[in-house]
Amino acid sequence: MPFEFPKDISPKPNGPEKISAGKTVDDVSLENLTGILKGELPEFEIKDARLIESGADNAILDVNDEYIFRFPRKGQPSVEMFDAENRFLRTVQGKTTAEIPTIAFEGKEFQYIGYKK
Repeated sequence: MPFEFPKDISPKPNGPEKISAGKTVDDVSLENLTGILKGELPEFEIKDARLIESGADNAILDVNDEYIFRFPRKGQPSVEMFDAENRFLRTVQGKTTAEIPTIAFEGKEFQYIGYKK
C-alpha cells in the first residue's frame, strides 16, 4: 500500500504551498548535478559525488559520502510530491523518535534539497 501524506501537509489543489524554489533539472547526469551544486554552493567542497538513484520522481546524489541531495524530476506531480515531502520533514522534525533528515541546503535557481546522511 503506498504511503499517503497527512492532509495538513499534502499538496494543495489550488497551487501547492511551495517550499522549494527554482526550476527542475532536465539533465540528471552526475556532471550536470554536481555543476549545479558548485554554481549554487561555491563554498561547499565536492570531493566525491555519485548518482545513487535516478527514479521516476527524484535524482539522488551522494556527495562526499556525507550528504544526500535530492533533485525532483520535471513535471508537476514530481514537484508537488517533492514539496509535500519537504513540508513533511519540517513538520515531524523534533516530534518523533525516528531519525528525520534536517534540510541543510535548498536550491536557489534549481529545485533540490540536501541533508546529512
